[in-house]
Amino acid sequence: MPIVLSTDDIPPSERLAYWSAALGERLGCTHRIASPAALFSARMTLLPLGTLSVVDTAGCPMSCTCAPERGAVSILLDGSLSVVQGETRFDVGPGGLFLLDTGMEAELRFGADFRLLSVWMSAERMAESFPRWRRLLGITLPTACGPAAVLVELLESMLRMGRTLAPVERAGLANALVGILGTVLTTFHDAAAQYKAGASRLESYHVQRVKAFVRAHLHDAGLSIGSIAQGVGLSVSYIHKLFAREPMRLMQWVTAARLEACRRELACHAETRRPIYQIAEAWGFEDQASFSRAFRARFGITPKQARDGHPPCLDGATGKAPDCTCLEDSSAKNGEFSAKTCFRSGC
Repeated sequence: MPIVLSTDDIPPSERLAYWSAALGERLGCTHRIASPAALFSARMTLLPLGTLSVVDTAGCPMSCTCAPERGAVSILLDGSLSVVQGETRFDVGPGGLFLLDTGMEAELRFGADFRLLSVWMSAERMAESFPRWRRLLGITLPTACGPAAVLVELLESMLRMGRTLAPVERAGLANALVGILGTVLTTFHDAAAQYKAGASRLESYHVQRVKAFVRAHLHDAGLSIGSIAQGVGLSVSYIHKLFAREPMRLMQWVTAARLEACRRELACHAETRRPIYQIAEAWGFEDQASFSRAFRARFGITPKQARDGHPPCLDGATGKAPDCTCLEDSSAKNGEFSAKTCFRSGC
């Protein structure tokens, strides 16, 4: 038999406490509810299916904090929701399916009147039935079509017909539900993996576009992340995201590329060589002192020592190779840096 919980007959001043206690008792985890007490209202229909429970929850805007000991697969049918669990933060719109991690406090912020369908099960059964379920944490999955749409219809039908189901029928439906959930999560896992692979290739392409633009404009002292973003047609925030995964942030990479260009020119033995300050200015360094400090920090020698033929990657004080990331001396790299080869033999 379905269990129905409602705040309708509870005095307004007692509703929050009643609802928190009811959720803790029925769902097996402590809940803290934040909402204006005078306006608070909520209703839940819970259908026990042995080791599973199907739960239909509706309510007013609220913030709910809980530490679920059981696994939960949830579908937001109406309203809006923001989820915070550990370092994971994501938003869910109507029709979005999402998972909550077990044993970790989660905050669910419902921004409007909502309705939420959930399937709760033990952490052990979750791991046994869906071994890769944690890979879907923090992802909102659509339920408008395919197996996910079948899942929504099945859950609503089970809740409507719950009163007519015999125990053996509920057990059979629980097994069928696990099978459909497995199909849904497997489908989404494979799609998410393909999406991430495609996104990774796209991000790599954009990183190379940004670097190519920078190389073509290294002489511009006014080069900034804003001008780069405008030049390549990307947003500043997206460029920050791209280079957050790179060994260097974008403007660090710009400085390193400029220093490498200066080092190459300083090492040139042509008779018509420019003064050091002109080389620095030509490659976007407007302050000679700052350039010298950055050059020594990068290569372990001063610009004058580089001009005199000293190899880079030497500690200026000891003459020994410091613990540093050396640069690969290869024009084929177009000024890019790696930790493969040092200019100085034996570094």
